[in-house]
Amino acid sequence: MSLLDPSELLTALGDKAESEFAAKGDGWFDDILSEGRKLSENELPDELKTAASDALDELEVNKAPLLRLGAFGLAQVVGYFGSDKEEEAKNAYIAKQATYEERRKWMQVGGDLAQQDREERDKAWDETKELLKKIGTVGLKVLTKVLLGSLGL
Repeated sequence: MSLLDPSELLTALGDKAESEFAAKGDGWFDDILSEGRKLSENELPDELKTAASDALDELEVNKAPLLRLGAFGLAQVVGYFGSDKEEEAKNAYIAKQATYEERRKWMQVGGDLAQQDREERDKAWDETKELLKKIGTVGLKVLTKVLLGSLGL
């Protein structure tokens, strides 16, 4: 079995329109974790199973900052982050978190509420970044493979 490089997510996502990836409610993330567990148990070499299982456990416990992204947004963030493009990962994360109205408010008003929203998203990004670092290379590759399957790529 070949684990894919996270940068391959970016290439694959470029071929699909975002509208094809409607979120399946809050259960989409649990589906990702379930597929990751199947993959790690059935297809990974023994020396990678523990690392993959630990990474999936970490994702499950700390999933809160990831839930609003949806599978497509998570795939973008993981693809960029796994390709050492942290600034692009952060931009994708924040863009997926904010609604059009919120982004417009940031541009036009620039007030205290917009600043507070930005600070909360920056904090959530920091939590996401630390989580992605914590799951490590094996965890990112497992997550990449599962996201590709989940998105039909």
